Amino acid sequence: MTINDRRKRALALILFLVLLLLPLGQLSATARPYYYRVRLSWTDVASQKGAFIILQNAINMASGLPGYKVFNEEGAVVWPETATEAPKVTQPDSADLDLSRLTPALRDEYNASLAALTAAQAAVTAADAKLRSYNGVPVLPGDYYEKRSWLDQLNAGLSPIPAATVKYHNLYNIGSTPDTSRIDGARINGTVFAMGNKIPEPALRERYQLPWTSYERAATGGAIYIREEFIDRGQDTSYFQKFNVAQDSQTRIWHQYMQGIQAPWSESRRMHAAYANSNTLAGEIFFEIPVFPGMPGADLPPRTAGAAAATEGGEGTADPDLSETTALPDEPQAHGETSTEESSTEPTELFPGAALSPVDYSSLDAIRDAVFISELQQFPTSYHEALIALHLSRPNWRFVAVPARDSWENIVREQMVPRRSLIEDNAANVAAGFVADHVVQDGYNFVQATRKAVEYYMDPRNFLNEPYIFMFERFSTLNSAQTLAGVEKIFEGNSDMLSIARIVFDAAKATNTSAYLLAGRIRIEVSEGSRMANNARGTIDVKYPPLRPGADSLSFMNREQQIAALNTYLSGYEAERQRYQAYQTDLEALAAAQNSYTQAMARHEQAKAAAASFLASAPTWTPGDLDGDEVITLVDLLRLRQALLGLRELSNTERYAADIDGHGMVTIVDLLRLRQALLGLRELP
Repeated sequence: MTINDRRKRALALILFLVLLLLPLGQLSATARPYYYRVRLSWTDVASQKGAFIILQNAINMASGLPGYKVFNEEGAVVWPETATEAPKVTQPDSADLDLSRLTPALRDEYNASLAALTAAQAAVTAADAKLRSYNGVPVLPGDYYEKRSWLDQLNAGLSPIPAATVKYHNLYNIGSTPDTSRIDGARINGTVFAMGNKIPEPALRERYQLPWTSYERAATGGAIYIREEFIDRGQDTSYFQKFNVAQDSQTRIWHQYMQGIQAPWSESRRMHAAYANSNTLAGEIFFEIPVFPGMPGADLPPRTAGAAAATEGGEGTADPDLSETTALPDEPQAHGETSTEESSTEPTELFPGAALSPVDYSSLDAIRDAVFISELQQFPTSYHEALIALHLSRPNWRFVAVPARDSWENIVREQMVPRRSLIEDNAANVAAGFVADHVVQDGYNFVQATRKAVEYYMDPRNFLNEPYIFMFERFSTLNSAQTLAGVEKIFEGNSDMLSIARIVFDAAKATNTSAYLLAGRIRIEVSEGSRMANNARGTIDVKYPPLRPGADSLSFMNREQQIAALNTYLSGYEAERQRYQAYQTDLEALAAAQNSYTQAMARHEQAKAAAASFLASAPTWTPGDLDGDEVITLVDLLRLRQALLGLRELSNTERYAADIDGHGMVTIVDLLRLRQALLGLRELP
């Protein structure tokens, strides 16, 4: 081994020891999380309800606990916000002092101290006013300190964020309950479900193939969950998985797969497109359509010859653009309204009561359409015209009437429970009167739906047309009309989803479940343009949540990506950080001003005390009476003359009496005035 090799090895060993030993103490200080604590008081440790790195989470808890506050690590209250205390400034009072009787030195010191005190008081008032202009105490959340610490460590060559070793996939967004207190809170909850943490029973976790550590396990295990928790319990269509109204449902009415009120409407378009793409729309497809007691306009008035015919309204437009942002179709005409078009068609006697129906049955044949006619009898009259049109274009389709579990009015009321029915806050929905408010309840733009929206999307008669009839398609079987090509059509434009199309189709076959349901559900729930959402791709680490909505967790990034993501994240704090630092600077300025004021007040009090002491001990002598015998004589004149010639020094009391003109100094002018007084040429004051 050469000398250079030995030197290299020695240097490497030294560097290793430095890295091993030196940072340990530093890391214990810099990497420690900064917590905000929820307590009644800082000293009442037992009252603590929680400690949070993110300030807003602490505020969320404290706001629901009367009397509780949020404290930082130093024990200061950071919520509720309080302004600075008004500075305590004492107004100087010299009304009890006769400044004219002071010696020049005492008078000068008193006036100087008063000027300094006045200036200090003005500085305190100005500093306090600047702090109050912030309208509250700026607080830099502990989240900033944590992320700042990570970035500093990364830049120093350390690795504060362990690399994730397992991915958890949630393709159907199962268990993704809303949580607006965290970034991607709903998806984090979905990831927790995919980890198996929300299913306590080991047997169930095994049955649902939890944890979902692969796309295969997520696709098949999720399909089993959907089948057993929804399809097999009476929620056998996309419609029923949103509106759990079927009479034979084994779950409570609020048991729903999705909150989004437009989800069945969106899924139906994709499923229809899948059938169309594989040329299988002509096959036998079953549709389960709800019928409600007390439904408005369920039975239309009878048609009389020459009278206006009742219509069902428009069928809507099957928009070929199946993107996630497709606008609403035109709202159909309200049921029960009368068209202005007249009909001359006479009723046809196909089954009892047909003669009283306002619907045109002449296109049906009693023998050819016997099965359909028997199905039609199960529906109110207001369903008939649309179902007849569907039957004539798709004669192999089957329609099953499903009685609702409660009256129309009661079910609408159930759906109006807050957060049970949400809708996207976009221009089309606002214009339609479907948006109740603009308070985000889930995702980035899902808000509370109005009653009008609930009644529109819950009324089956608005969707008895292509493509929307597919929200009523039966999910409990994988029919022969469904193909892999159809699944790929649903996933069209999304590279992540296309890569797992075969996996999803195989999951449908393994569970005998509609492949188009599974594919459509994935497309609706976890699609983000050309990619899948982070929880579906398995790039959410619940220990290190995403820094921004839709982003991957830092634990799934390399060092360069982590540094870039943290820099971007912390830049969002820049304005807040600058305001926070400016406040701290102004707070220090106020403290300095108050300290200067305290010193100025002490000086002024000393000057005031000295003046008061002097005035208390000095006799009240008449000007010119230097010897204090209360008579002005030549002795007084002689003493004043000797003082001016420097032959003697005057005492404080003598100096006061000798300052006849009151200018604070003993001069020749005072001597002349005293001489004139003795000669009777003037009177002294």
